[in-house]
Amino acid sequence: MRLFIEKANEASAIGRASPLYFTCADLILGVQELKKRNVAFTHEPHLIAKMEDHDLWMAFFEDPDGNTLALMHEAPKGYAPRG
Repeated sequence: MRLFIEKANEASAIGRASPLYFTCADLILGVQELKKRNVAFTHEPHLIAKMEDHDLWMAFFEDPDGNTLALMHEAPKGYAPRG
């Protein structure tokens, strides 16, 4: 798990400041499992950044209190999710 901390007046484009990121080995499987549990995603899986040694993919959702959470997958270069 990672926590991204921002100043309160610098809320991110995806919602409130300071989202929690949960790492997962398979982003699509993680999204499918949460959807089975009635989690609604605000942003479906998408490429966030191409890093030197991996690609960073995320999918965003909110907890019942409206806090932004995300599944994060540090994928091999060239990863393309299939779902």
